[in-house]
Amino acid sequence: MELSDLDKACQKAELILGLHGLTVYAADVPSWNDVLSEAPPLRWASLCVTTVAVLEGAGLSLLPTREHPHWTLVLPERFPLAEVKSLFRTVRNPQAVPRTTR
Repeated sequence: MELSDLDKACQKAELILGLHGLTVYAADVPSWNDVLSEAPPLRWASLCVTTVAVLEGAGLSLLPTREHPHWTLVLPERFPLAEVKSLFRTVRNPQAVPRTTR
C-alpha cells in the first residue's frame, strides 16, 4: 500500500461518493483468514487487513456504501495517510487468482 495509491483512492472516493475516505471491503468474521471463506478468491496477491477496533481507536468510522461487502473508511480532512497506512498490515493471500492478460 503506497501513500500515492491511498491519495488516489481518497480522491476517487470523494468524486464518486462525495466522502473523503477509502473504499474498503469489510466482513464480520473472527480473523482475516475467514474473509477468504466469505468471498470468492480474490485476485490480489496480498491484502491489507485491520480490525474495526483499530480503526475506531484511531478516531475513524466505517459507513456502508453500495452493496455488501463495500464500506467507506471515512477520513477527517488532513488525516495523515501515513497514519492510515500504519493501521493496516499486509498479509499474503493464499487464494490469489492472478489476472489474465488480454
